[in-house]
Amino acid sequence: MQGLKRYLAGIYGSDALNQVLMILGLILLAVASFFHGPILLGFAFLPIAIAMIRTLSHEHARRNAENRVFLRFWRPVERRLVLFYTFLIDRGRFQYHSCPHCQQLLRLPKTQQTLNVTCPKCKTKFQIKSTKPGP
Repeated sequence: MQGLKRYLAGIYGSDALNQVLMILGLILLAVASFFHGPILLGFAFLPIAIAMIRTLSHEHARRNAENRVFLRFWRPVERRLVLFYTFLIDRGRFQYHSCPHCQQLLRLPKTQQTLNVTCPKCKTKFQIKSTKPGP
C-alpha cells in the first residue's frame, strides 16, 4: 500500500490535453457503439489510453512541453468554439457588429430603431441600422 501511495504521489495528473483526449475518446466510443465496429472501438480506446498514460506519468517536464505545444494550437480553436456557442445562445436577442475603426466585436441588442453606438475600445461613434423587422 505504501508503494502505491509513493507512486501516486509523483504522478503528473491531468491537463488540457488529457481532457481533450478523454472527450475525444468518449465521442469515438459513442460513434463506435452506434456502428458496432471493432476497429472503430479500438480507435476509441486509443486516446483514452494515451490520456491515462500521460496522467500516470512521472515525466513532468515532457508532459508540460506536450501540453504547451497543444495549447498553442487549442486556444484559438477553443475561442472560436466559445464564440460560436455564444452566437447560438444569443441569436434571438443580440446582434454582433465589428467596430469600423478597430474591428472590436460588439454585442448589441436587436431593436427596431437605429442604434447610436460608441466603441468601448477606441471610442469611435457610429450607427447601426435596425435588424428586427417591424410589426
